Amino acid sequence: MKRKIRIIILISCVVICLFSAYKLILIQMNYKKGEQLYEDIKQQVVMTKTPTETITETITPDASEEAKDQQTALDISVDFDALKKTNPDIFGWLYLPYGSISYPLLQGEDNDTYLHQAYDKTPNNFGSIFIDYRNNNNLSDKHTIIYGHNMKNGSMFGTLKQFCDEKFYQKNKYFFILTPKVIYTYKVFSYHVADAKGRVYDVVYKDDKEYQDFINLAKQSSYLDTGVKVSTENRTITLSTCTSSDDKRFVVHAKLAEEYKK
Repeated sequence: MKRKIRIIILISCVVICLFSAYKLILIQMNYKKGEQLYEDIKQQVVMTKTPTETITETITPDASEEAKDQQTALDISVDFDALKKTNPDIFGWLYLPYGSISYPLLQGEDNDTYLHQAYDKTPNNFGSIFIDYRNNNNLSDKHTIIYGHNMKNGSMFGTLKQFCDEKFYQKNKYFFILTPKVIYTYKVFSYHVADAKGRVYDVVYKDDKEYQDFINLAKQSSYLDTGVKVSTENRTITLSTCTSSDDKRFVVHAKLAEEYKK
């Protein structure tokens, strides 16, 4: 009888191990599929430009100051006609040159739509990079939120946590959002871990005081005093990704520094 029990236990362990291995293989296959999917779209629609092409038209009062310490010139262009044929929900391209972030930017009817759908609407654990459904996709809001998964292989928003290393921040002070008609340059002013349901996820403010409260909270919470000046005149954007804790998110706040109309 004891021998039979041992055999049953052994068989059960083998079955569990085989099932776990099967699930692991499926996860790895899904990862590779997601990586290849986004690599393919980059190859199809992203073109490199010469380093001398820079953004020159500015809109902010301190734009001349921004231009002086800007470290990165935009060196890519995007074929939005091709992207729109793939999925009309694609309205832009997010580009963090030294942070390995270069992805189509989408907006769904809610914040669940693209959590587990790739840019072409196929199911995938990578999901998509997308803005909050409450925001306008012309990026005109005072505060816009962009979400992306914190993938273990560093893809999507998997590199955002590297902002905790000041050297990474120094190389990635600026990032870009390209749209068919406008190119936006954003300057990072804060990064930290935030409550998943905290005030940094507000996108509507009743007045400038409430918006200033958000800016103050973002700056005070930052792991580094970046010295970047931000006021209620500035439009801001937040990059948000998950952490190991369900109720915490890692966020990067940036202000609109320059706007170039094509």
